[in-house]
Amino acid sequence: GERCLVVEDVVTTGGSTVAALERVREAGHEVVGVVSVLDRLAGGEDAIADASGGAPYLALATIDDVYPERPDR
Repeated sequence: GERCLVVEDVVTTGGSTVAALERVREAGHEVVGVVSVLDRLAGGEDAIADASGGAPYLALATIDDVYPERPDR
């Protein structure tokens, strides 16, 4: 299997990223990391950490970076 970096545009709960991690592994590949462009800080980081098998997760930006004055903060 190939070594793979999973790239996600936006992470909220992490559900779609976790599903992608499972499919990549089912195909026989090794996940070496997960990167998202934006993490909405809604639990996705923890879900990805639980499913990543120890592969690191990095968000290039968080919702706090791009919208620090949001009303639900």
